[in-house]
Amino acid sequence: MSTSTRMRTSTSTRTQTAVYLTDVITGAFSQIVASLGLSAGHLQNNWTTIETGLMTWIEEGTLTKVSLEFGDSSNPVAIVEIPLQYRYSGTGDAEFVANRARLARQMAKIQQIPVGTNYRVVVNRSGHYTDVPGWHATTAASRDGLTSYNLGSLGYGPDASLSMNYLYRST
Repeated sequence: MSTSTRMRTSTSTRTQTAVYLTDVITGAFSQIVASLGLSAGHLQNNWTTIETGLMTWIEEGTLTKVSLEFGDSSNPVAIVEIPLQYRYSGTGDAEFVANRARLARQMAKIQQIPVGTNYRVVVNRSGHYTDVPGWHATTAASRDGLTSYNLGSLGYGPDASLSMNYLYRST
């Protein structure tokens, strides 16, 4: 009979991944809002709160999806979703990749949103998560009647990866 013990330390790389992927997400949302000609006011006014929440929940592994919702939550014009996938590689290797060229190509596929459209950042979490001041419980926008398009990988680090989906109302 043999006994094996496995131990993994991922605090440092998980923290690095959280900081990096938070930057990828906020950068993508900023670029999307700017390319659509919408006011960056909401993002700018809530930047610290958004960053703190994303970093906290990515580091603890509870953030499952971040959405940028455009329009009324009962009948959104469009939604950009960034689902997260966590993995435990068992290695200390750190590789951080964001495909900025891919994001630029993805932006070309996003239909124009009417000027003045409101937007909000919504998160989905799982398990026991830390409460972050400034974040409040809400209901995600309805996906009914929206067409979904997978835009591919957005970025990854040693402990998690991001992809991006675009949901829009077909005309």
